[in-house]
Amino acid sequence: MGYQLTLKVYKLIICVYKKGGFVKKILIVEHNEKYRKLLATELRKENYDVEEVDTPVRGLENVAIQKYDVVISDLHLPVMSGLVFTESVKNISQETVCIILTENHDENSELASIQNNIDLYFEKNKSLSILLSYIERLLSLRKIKQNQEMVLTSDAENIILSISEHTVKKDGKLINLTPKEYELLRIFLSNKNKVITRSEFVELAWEEPETEVDIRLVDSHIKKLRDKIKSVSIITVRGYGYRWNEPERH
Repeated sequence: MGYQLTLKVYKLIICVYKKGGFVKKILIVEHNEKYRKLLATELRKENYDVEEVDTPVRGLENVAIQKYDVVISDLHLPVMSGLVFTESVKNISQETVCIILTENHDENSELASIQNNIDLYFEKNKSLSILLSYIERLLSLRKIKQNQEMVLTSDAENIILSISEHTVKKDGKLINLTPKEYELLRIFLSNKNKVITRSEFVELAWEEPETEVDIRLVDSHIKKLRDKIKSVSIITVRGYGYRWNEPERH
């Protein structure tokens, strides 16, 4: 009994890890109870945390107080259409994956879904296994996008700065930077080709008034950073500060 429970928990942990490190929350807004219950059951088998409501009003109440990874809505709902409902969801959280379900394909509503940035327009006559595969794929793409937004790069210097991991690599090798050097590099990569004054570096990297920080510390730390990453992109702008000089990608 204890072994079986342990094995079940282990499998659940592995499944959760594969889905991105924590259980994804899904909201279903569907007035067809039979279809809603069937879909919810299949999603729970995949270890999603599922909530169900039968009206868009209740759906909006849930979305207002709870963050969902995926919202699945029928196209034809009482009070408001699924398109209006999911548009409201996107206005609350752009990151939420929104899926429209429909009994019958309608070109106009599908075009409206595209214009409203709905992630998937799905016909109910298709199998739920296909829908589950789409959901997994859409969540995977969202994670990739989020990870990309947590990375700063320099193609000219072959540098990758990971904000989430707090690491810096050059030519694929980890560079050991001090916290201040890391912050300075992050500021440079976030503001390529812009002149940044010493005062601005103090404000951004030290988060203290300029009067409380020796301005010469900026020059000292930038010199050490330049030496460590062997940078040719950090340019001194006499009388002002520094600039990360890198051609724009086209």
